[in-house]
Amino acid sequence: QVFQLQKKRLAEGKEVVPISVNQSRLHMTEEGYLDKIKAIIDKYDLSPTGLIELEVTETVFGDFDQKSNQKRAANIIGKLHEMGFTISVDDFGSGYSSLNMLSELPIDILKIDIGFIKRMMISPREEEMVSFIIKLAKHLGVLATAEGVENIEQVNKLKNVFISNVSHELRTPVTVLRTYIDTLCNNSDDLDETTKKEFMQTLDTEAKRLHAMVNDILDFSRLEAGSVKLRKEYANIVDILKQNINSIQILAEEKNLKIGLNVQGEIPDIPINIESIDRAVRNLLS
Repeated sequence: QVFQLQKKRLAEGKEVVPISVNQSRLHMTEEGYLDKIKAIIDKYDLSPTGLIELEVTETVFGDFDQKSNQKRAANIIGKLHEMGFTISVDDFGSGYSSLNMLSELPIDILKIDIGFIKRMMISPREEEMVSFIIKLAKHLGVLATAEGVENIEQVNKLKNVFISNVSHELRTPVTVLRTYIDTLCNNSDDLDETTKKEFMQTLDTEAKRLHAMVNDILDFSRLEAGSVKLRKEYANIVDILKQNINSIQILAEEKNLKIGLNVQGEIPDIPINIESIDRAVRNLLS
């Protein structure tokens, strides 16, 4: 039904936003589950990319506690990713998922359980848990969202958690950059080429971390100032990718790199803020 609805809205030129579809433990452990999902995609001839999110509860992974089943879980999630689905874990923190398991599964979104959001207003310990989950999501490279935010007090509390995390994490890359640059400038003659290369790789990694955090801060500050008005229009992400890839081909050739784009199937136009997506792609490629 969701595929049918999204395709109908696209055909009518209406705005399309991603729709979440719950997937239970019974769904994901059912024989032929992936084949059935693929059959639905083929039936409607519609890529789910940017259109459909598969939402699983944390308890779904209870069946995957054994090492023998972890590979199966990673395979299922990986195959769904290849098909174009966004994968989210709902009610995160309410179950008993292994942190190691989360690091191995290609998950896109962690949705913080509503219980944490309610309890953090009266419990510093619960607020620390929310802060930890946000840090965990950031280190895993996934998006963290808070469920059940109902009032301005909860919004402000989450803002404070974000600011606290950023101010703390900013110190690490800045300290590393200053220390390594100082060492390279003042003690370069004492370092062999291998060590210098390792230093440069570390500098590059920390510079990227700093860059990402600065972007987060700028986005946050613009939202706080009310200056961000995300104007969405229908566009094709492939065109944005091609433009950005073409713009850096000369730099890539100088480093003996070849960057191309492999598009599998037809990618539909979706409503996006082109400026934001273009900036994100440009930052990623650079």
